[in-house]
Amino acid sequence: MDPRVQANEAELTKQFELSKRLQDLRAELQPIGKSYETLVGELEKTRERGGGASVNQAIDDLRKKLEEFANPSAVRSNESLELDVLKKGEKLFDDLQEVDAGPTPQQEIALGDLQREARSVLERWKAIPEKVAAANAQLEAAGLESIKVP
Repeated sequence: MDPRVQANEAELTKQFELSKRLQDLRAELQPIGKSYETLVGELEKTRERGGGASVNQAIDDLRKKLEEFANPSAVRSNESLELDVLKKGEKLFDDLQEVDAGPTPQQEIALGDLQREARSVLERWKAIPEKVAAANAQLEAAGLESIKVP
């Protein structure tokens, strides 16, 4: 071990274990994150094409559902939407790997919170295809191209 590293083996083992759990969590969330970003982009393109009040309402309804998965401050400031739980996981992973030290108690608590939030996101994401199908029905009725979901 590098003599400049002040952490002991137990602390580094704990760091590795938390990092591994985060990596597994990220791997589970990344497909949803890609679908999420694609959906957000598709909604923007669809809104630009126009289509009347019923189409705009369907787009707004789907956007509101997607906003539930985003960082609330990004929603309020009308920034680009990203899957918040995935971004939090990436940030926590980077914070853990930034130093050669054991995780702090706050980082351990954050990981537990993140795992609970991820389970919730994974469960709630199951409703999104139904919402997309409802929006697509409105789009097709208006003669517009449907939203593609990977």
